[in-house]
Amino acid sequence: MITNEDRHGDSLADPLPSACGSRRRLKAWLVGASAVMVVGIAVTAWLIAPWGQQGSGRGTPASDRGRFGPYSAAAPPPFLLDLNFDSTSPGLGVLSATTGRLIATIAPPKKGFFYRDTAATSDSRTFIVAAEAQAGACDTWLYRLQLTGQGREAALTPLRVPKISGRILPTSDLSASADGRMVAYSATPCSGGPVSTSNGMVTPNGHHPSGVVGVIDLLTGRVTIWRLKSESAFSLTLSPNGQMLGFINTVIYGGDGTVRTLPTSAPSGPIARSAHVILPAGIHVDVNGSVAMNPDGTVMLACSEASHTATLAAYDVTSGRLLGVVHAWRHVDVAPCEVSVTPSGRYVLVYNLSLTGIGTRIDLATGQLTDLVGSSGHQPQPLGVSW
Repeated sequence: MITNEDRHGDSLADPLPSACGSRRRLKAWLVGASAVMVVGIAVTAWLIAPWGQQGSGRGTPASDRGRFGPYSAAAPPPFLLDLNFDSTSPGLGVLSATTGRLIATIAPPKKGFFYRDTAATSDSRTFIVAAEAQAGACDTWLYRLQLTGQGREAALTPLRVPKISGRILPTSDLSASADGRMVAYSATPCSGGPVSTSNGMVTPNGHHPSGVVGVIDLLTGRVTIWRLKSESAFSLTLSPNGQMLGFINTVIYGGDGTVRTLPTSAPSGPIARSAHVILPAGIHVDVNGSVAMNPDGTVMLACSEASHTATLAAYDVTSGRLLGVVHAWRHVDVAPCEVSVTPSGRYVLVYNLSLTGIGTRIDLATGQLTDLVGSSGHQPQPLGVSW
C-alpha cells in the first residue's frame, strides 16, 4: 500500500510533454480537421430537433429515454477523477460530481512518475489508474486508487499484474468493469529512433508503430492481447459487465475512422479478425468525438461534433442502428467532445465543449441536464474524466 507518507516530497518539473501536451495539441489539430470533414452534416442536422443548448434543463423526452438503457437506479457518484486538474502538475484532481469544484489533488505514485489515464468502478471511491515514468523504459504500471468519503486519497495500491509494455495515450485508453475485475487498455510501443511530433502525434522514424489492445482479468491474472494495425485505439470503453469492448479506430493514430466492438472472450491475435464495425467512418465521431457503452454492452453512446454543434446519440451495438439523439449542444468551442458514463449506465458526463466550466451531466433516467461550473473561471478544462 502506498500512502501519502510514503511519497517523495520533491516537486516535479514539467511532466513529460506527451502526457498532457500531445492531447492538447491533438485537440487543436482536430478543430482544423473538422472543417474538412463534411460527410454526414445533413444527416446530423435533421436528427436534432429541436436544437439542444448547453445548460441545465431537460433532454430527451421520457418516451425515448428507455432506448438508451438498461441502467440501474443508482445515485450519481460523488466524485469525478480528472487527469488534468492542473497543467503544471503530473497528478490527478478529485472534483465534485455535483458542482465540478476541485476537492483534492492526488500526487503520482512515486517521484518521477506521472498519470496517464484513469478508469472508474461501481464503488464510487475506487478507481484504476495508469502511471508511467517520465524517463527511462517505456512501460506503464497499474494501481488501485481508493478515496475517503471526503474525496481524499485513502490508499494507492500497485496491482499484482505485469507492467504494460508501451505507453497508454491519454485520455481515454483505460477502462474497467464495474466490479473492478477486468481492466482494458490500449498501449503504443515506443521506439528508440528519431521521433516526429507533428500534429501532436508520435511517429518514430516516420512510421506509425503498431499498438495493441489488452484485457487483464485481475482475478485469474490472464492477459488477452489483440494487435492493431494503427498506433493506438482511441476512446477505449469496456462495458461495465466486462464482456464487450468498444473503440474508435481513429485516423489520428493511423486507423480507418470506424467505431468497432470486440467481445472480451475473443482469442488473442489481429484485432481486425474479431472486431465488428458498428459505425462507419465520416460521421464526425472519429476525429471529433468519443464513445462509451452501457452496462450490458448493447448500446453505444457516441458524441460527435460538426459545424460547432456536438451531438450525443445512442446506437445499437449489434446493428449500428441509431436509437435516438440524447442531446445536442450548439456553439461548441473545443474538439473533440468527450463522453464518460458511470458504471451504472444512468449518468453521462459530456465535456470538452467550451473553454469554461467542466461539462454537462445527464441523467438518462429523467432527462435532467446539469452544468458543472467548476471552482472558478481559471480552472483548467478536464483532460480525461472517470466517475
